[in-house]
Amino acid sequence: MNAAAAVLCAIDFSDWALEAALRAALVAEALGAPLELVHVLEREAIPARRGARIATVAAHAEGECLLELDRIAAAIARPRLSVSTALVKGSAVAAILDAAAKARLVVLGSRGQASWRESLVGSTADRVIEAAQRPVLVVRRSRNGPYSRVLLPVDFSAISESSLAAALRAAPQAKVLLLHAYNVEFERMLWRSGVDHDRVNDYRVLARTEAVARLRTLAGTASGDMARFEQVAKRGHPHRVIVDTASDRAIDLIVMGKQRRSLVERLMLDSVVSQVLADAPCDVLVLPAGSSL
Repeated sequence: MNAAAAVLCAIDFSDWALEAALRAALVAEALGAPLELVHVLEREAIPARRGARIATVAAHAEGECLLELDRIAAAIARPRLSVSTALVKGSAVAAILDAAAKARLVVLGSRGQASWRESLVGSTADRVIEAAQRPVLVVRRSRNGPYSRVLLPVDFSAISESSLAAALRAAPQAKVLLLHAYNVEFERMLWRSGVDHDRVNDYRVLARTEAVARLRTLAGTASGDMARFEQVAKRGHPHRVIVDTASDRAIDLIVMGKQRRSLVERLMLDSVVSQVLADAPCDVLVLPAGSSL
């Protein structure tokens, strides 16, 4: 993606909007990209006023939105950052996706009228993440300087290297924990076949050793100081391993690759990415397959 492509931050004017904009400013600065703040004015968001013409009410709403966008832009101004604002009309999801097609990164705040888990199904944010072909950063935590501790869950699929590259661009000075959640293949069958505990544990140790070796190989594909990388393999379900590790290690950004899913999988919303988005204690950067940062 051309460095001139902007970081797009969708602003909904909730209490969390400024936090999302502040984080977007920090990331845009790290990427050397301009930042565009966008608010979508939906028809139903325009208050009805008895006796007032629709055009007059709409113009008033637009004016208020433009003033609020300018206020937020002024609040996040930084010497080396170019910030622009835009007010668009229409469906929030459609408008954000249309703008996202030209963006380098889309930034969304996760706190509004409901928590992320409560608003997950059918929410604007979830639908944008599902459909967007560009990386999406979900801001879950108040800004506290640049990211310093990044967690990269790795499943050794083709998207692992691009996810690592994205993590290093979004957080160029951060320590990076490469994490693989593993289970012994056919472990239940081994137990049912009467294989003793020590033998099963040997298989677990082997699986962990092999995973850590592959994580080291992945870290070796990145340039820079290798001391910034840590490799960890833990046994368990990926969703639980990722969320627990993020909490235990005080991680401030999780970077996840998102594989293409079937229609049935999208309707069920049962992917690890969706589960982590619901429970993560920190910001989450979702990188769709085939995209880059």
